[in-house]
Amino acid sequence: MKKNIWILLLLLPIVFLSGCEKKQTKEDKLYKEYVSKAVQVKSSSALPFNVELKLEKSSEEEVSYTLIIDKPVSSIKDIKAVLVNTYSDKDAYPSIGIYDKTPSLIPNEYDESKNHMKGIILGGYLKYKEDIKDLKVTFKAVIDANVDGKDITYNYYKEYKTE
Repeated sequence: MKKNIWILLLLLPIVFLSGCEKKQTKEDKLYKEYVSKAVQVKSSSALPFNVELKLEKSSEEEVSYTLIIDKPVSSIKDIKAVLVNTYSDKDAYPSIGIYDKTPSLIPNEYDESKNHMKGIILGGYLKYKEDIKDLKVTFKAVIDANVDGKDITYNYYKEYKTE
């Protein structure tokens, strides 16, 4: 009888631990695919919209960055994007259209109820204590969208360094 109790006590934690595994959602899988593609980006493609990258020292230990996508030349719908950088070694990069609704950028049209936006901002923070002038980082983005009924992938690549 004591032997059975000991076996039960040994097996019980194993059963509980095996049930604690977090299931990966389809959004998690899609996000990882986008990050993997973005890491591979080596240059920018021709972009049918304006892209502006801004960096500024937000505190003594952080630099904030924002990538602004706006002013489309044509209708760009169902946008999914992720922005990675070569400075961070974390797996938490800004994204849009993966965990939330896919926005659209349509020239001269803004209708939040239809998710037609004026622009999109992807932003984050880098742990960096030195002067921002000494920061060397590359930003890479993959932006998927539907343009004139065609699914198109755009790449964005920008090295940030001052010398």
